[in-house]
Amino acid sequence: MISVPPEIVLQIIENVDDRYTMLNCLLLSRDFKNDATRLLYRSVDLFSTTGELKKFRHAIDANPQNAHHVVHIAFAQVLSWAGGCDDANYILSKLPNLRSLKMALSDWRWEGLLEYLSPSVHCPWQLKTLIWGAETTHGPSALIVAHQGTLEHIELHYDACRAIAGSGTPLRGLALPNLRSIRLPLHIHPVNLGLRARDWDGPTFKGGEDDDDTCEWNRTRSTTVTV
Repeated sequence: MISVPPEIVLQIIENVDDRYTMLNCLLLSRDFKNDATRLLYRSVDLFSTTGELKKFRHAIDANPQNAHHVVHIAFAQVLSWAGGCDDANYILSKLPNLRSLKMALSDWRWEGLLEYLSPSVHCPWQLKTLIWGAETTHGPSALIVAHQGTLEHIELHYDACRAIAGSGTPLRGLALPNLRSIRLPLHIHPVNLGLRARDWDGPTFKGGEDDDDTCEWNRTRSTTVTV
């Protein structure tokens, strides 16, 4: 078999834009398999069915190195299937390079993951992007506090905004030094989350998932939550 230079393999793999073709690349050669695996695991979408979550859990148990490739992961709620948080927490605990999280499991809580990790194990993430879905019944305040130094973009559903606004002052005093943008439901202002109005420029209408209209606010200066 003719050996293809690694830089050529990488260029080919990075120009593949559909999952079916990428899966076929796994069968071409070891070089193609290694790069295709890395890109397949870079962004992962999982539904809350026990089978799908357990299948991915077993996959990273069998090949722990693949968990290091995951940069973005999204958990989507199947309305007829509640639960899945234990498997989700196990998966999340194995992703040291996770930078983007979309959470839409109805019962998932940041505190639950911390309990799962145990006091001797620290969360390995440095989240830059947090997307909090409509299905998640618990607010994201604790997760935002835990990643206040690294977050660059946050998207919050209306219920999440209401949870933050109605829980007193959980975000007051956070500097959020790297936060650059926030996407919020229509008619929700950063001030409702405790942010200073003068620090945010907008809104820019973006539309949203599931026909929910959203607006994006961009940071104009050093952002500090109102004390």
